[in-house]
Amino acid sequence: MELSEAIGANARAHRKRHGVTLDEVAKVARSYGLRWTSSRTGDFESGRVSSTIGTVVAACMAYSEATGDPLTVSAVLTTEHRLDLTSELRLTADRLKEILSGGNPTPLAGDTKSPDEIREVFAGSVNAFREAAARFPDVDVRTLKSVEEHSGLATSRLAADLETSVQMINAASASLWGWSVEDERNSRAGEHATPQRRGHIMRALKSELRQAIRG
Repeated sequence: MELSEAIGANARAHRKRHGVTLDEVAKVARSYGLRWTSSRTGDFESGRVSSTIGTVVAACMAYSEATGDPLTVSAVLTTEHRLDLTSELRLTADRLKEILSGGNPTPLAGDTKSPDEIREVFAGSVNAFREAAARFPDVDVRTLKSVEEHSGLATSRLAADLETSVQMINAASASLWGWSVEDERNSRAGEHATPQRRGHIMRALKSELRQAIRG
């Protein structure tokens, strides 16, 4: 399980347990330096926001304030699944908490993925990137990196709907708009768009992406 997915799932459970909306969390999060909208908060809860230390700490503060109930870093790291930290490193939640609290970080045999797992991850990613680069060879690398950093749940859903990879959606987004699907959606919709309006925009983006990918 990706670290960001575990953190996001625990944050979502905490928010829903207290009946707080995404928008309420986003408003508080902005006071801690996170440029979050309700959509971006949803992306965080879905594991599509990079789990840097700064982001996780600020998020815990925001969720704690918004709900009136402390959400600790230890709590958002709690899961029965092993956590993928890098392409090769996979820890249990207890092992990660131990290291973060000052425990010995010397690698243990169980901390790494098996060779077969590593090969499978890399093979899938490399092939997806190659296909995306072949379809959109003129996309600037820096633009693509920015798109990847800002892509979220909407990108993943579109990839599934169009039966393609997230890498292909990101490359097409970079080629069409110069930023992520989420950024383009938010730009067209505006901050106070209704769900119906956002749905209409997503259907339009899906059509544009399909045409760009299939030529």
